[in-house]
Amino acid sequence: MLDLFVTYGHQSEEDVRGLLEDLAALGDKVWCQAQQRSGSAWWDQTLSRIRSCDALLFALTPRTLESEACWREMQYAHALGKPVLGIELGERADLGAVPAPLGTVPFVNYRKRDRDSALRLCKALRPLGKAALPVVMPAPPGLPPTYLAGLRDLIASRGRLDVNQQTQLIAELSRDSRELHSSFEARQLLLAL
Repeated sequence: MLDLFVTYGHQSEEDVRGLLEDLAALGDKVWCQAQQRSGSAWWDQTLSRIRSCDALLFALTPRTLESEACWREMQYAHALGKPVLGIELGERADLGAVPAPLGTVPFVNYRKRDRDSALRLCKALRPLGKAALPVVMPAPPGLPPTYLAGLRDLIASRGRLDVNQQTQLIAELSRDSRELHSSFEARQLLLAL
């Protein structure tokens, strides 16, 4: 049984659900960062899970490729010497345009979620064993910026906002509310407004 860390961008749950179900059916222990929230405690737990996992699976979805947290998780796993596998869940991206180290890791085509895909996944996972940590540990990556942090910076950088600017920020916050990970953070942002 492997201890697998699956990273994927928020709002990719539908794309990743089948992969997570199939990994669990294989008997592997699966943990994914999207199960958690945000903040330093979340990030510390995420990094701890990466250090203890046997491999990191990078679920290739548009949201994952855009996620700073996912990139930092993958780069940290790579720096630790953990095996990293790219799992293709949608149309194949131009992998030549994907930055290292993701562009150099093995990929598993799991777009159809059929017997052949399951066999490819098993063959990719079979040779993996318990991964040891390096003697000299790399520096852990910093807490990734969140959507709310960006809005908070915007509010702070503009000083006093007029009614139209506040209305525009509230509209943006409402439109993108699916990206929010914590109602506490949202209340803090509204207080800052």
